[in-house]
Amino acid sequence: MIKYPRGETHCTEGVMTDYLENRYYLSGRVAHSNAGWQHRRRQTHSRSDLIVAFSGTLHIYENDRKYDVKEGEFLFLRQNVPSGGYKPSVGPVEFYYVLFDGDVPSDIPKHAKLSDLTRPRMLFEMMDHYNSMPEIPRGLLSNLVQVLFCDIRTQCENQIFSSSSVSESVRGWVIRNCSRALTVSDTAHRFGYSAEHLSRLFAAEYGVSLKAFISEKRLAFIDSLIADRRYTEAEIASMADFASENQLAKYYKYHRGVTPARAREQMIKK
Repeated sequence: MIKYPRGETHCTEGVMTDYLENRYYLSGRVAHSNAGWQHRRRQTHSRSDLIVAFSGTLHIYENDRKYDVKEGEFLFLRQNVPSGGYKPSVGPVEFYYVLFDGDVPSDIPKHAKLSDLTRPRMLFEMMDHYNSMPEIPRGLLSNLVQVLFCDIRTQCENQIFSSSSVSESVRGWVIRNCSRALTVSDTAHRFGYSAEHLSRLFAAEYGVSLKAFISEKRLAFIDSLIADRRYTEAEIASMADFASENQLAKYYKYHRGVTPARAREQMIKK
């Protein structure tokens, strides 16, 4: 059983269902005692990947963006997106990885630092142990992936909640979760305030209403998806947590004055 320190929150019953689509495929540990480790390049991969660095620094790219994953940090790599090492390590490295089915979780940062590596290491070791036993159901390994994601999310959220400013914590949480259909009430409930009180705190700190800030970040996220011509309107609706293309179109036209299709045409002309 994984024990959580007194006072620390953890994923409650029901939250684990967020990650049911993230089924285990393969995991492992890589320890390179000398400089020169470099991730293998892959043009496409049918599975997503989570990498957690336990020592050293990994230099990884995804598409045209580069990441330096230092000790204690993690990085999610999306399925079907080119990725790999962009330069060799300058010293020894140790990291664990897990390949899994499904998209990268939208409620966990793509790249961030963990405050405690004890539980992630324990979970990775359990995956390796049980994966070597043919009689163990694959569902158990998928459950361990879900617990790992839950622990990472909890650690990230606890770091945000430790901020001295409630408004700053709210701002960070909204930015991280802008792919979800957030409301002021949802956000206030998450932080244990009434919607009216939290809205007043946020407006006093940033000079903009919480409702407007949520809309701004959601629209910026949707704009980024529209600008990427790989995504259909149906895919954008799903990724931005809309029930249908029609619902997305109504929301977007209300705020931007044009439909997503028209917005993409304008972006292409630019």
